Amino acid sequence: MNIIRAKINDAKDIAKIEMNSGYKHYKSFDALKNTLKLLKEENLFVAKDKGKAIGYISLKKNKNVGEISFFAVIKKFQNKGFGTKLAKFALNYALKIKCKKIVLSVKNTNLKAIALYNKWGFIIKRKLRRKNKKYVKLIMEKKL
Repeated sequence: MNIIRAKINDAKDIAKIEMNSGYKHYKSFDALKNTLKLLKEENLFVAKDKGKAIGYISLKKNKNVGEISFFAVIKKFQNKGFGTKLAKFALNYALKIKCKKIVLSVKNTNLKAIALYNKWGFIIKRKLRRKNKKYVKLIMEKKL
């Protein structure tokens, strides 16, 4: 597997990854539109295995804090270490661009992701209740 900075010609593949990751999106979510926005505003990296895009991660920096805003691996490639390699890549990149910590948010109902983030050393820093939502958003953090 190799991880490269995503380019505009990776947008459709990244959108497919997002929609085939097993994550349940709201009905109006447009994966391609979201990907094009990420390409403009964040550091977006795509993982490829044998030339096929299988996962991606986005990282943006605000002062000395890195934020992972999107992270996905195609469902059939999950639990095989690809997500861990992507996360390690992003954490190393965050160090390279002089981030002191990394933050991310996750729904409290996404137990698989929470367990993975805990395994990588992230801890829950805050819980955000959103009006009219059935879930709580957890803000997780890892010091670098």
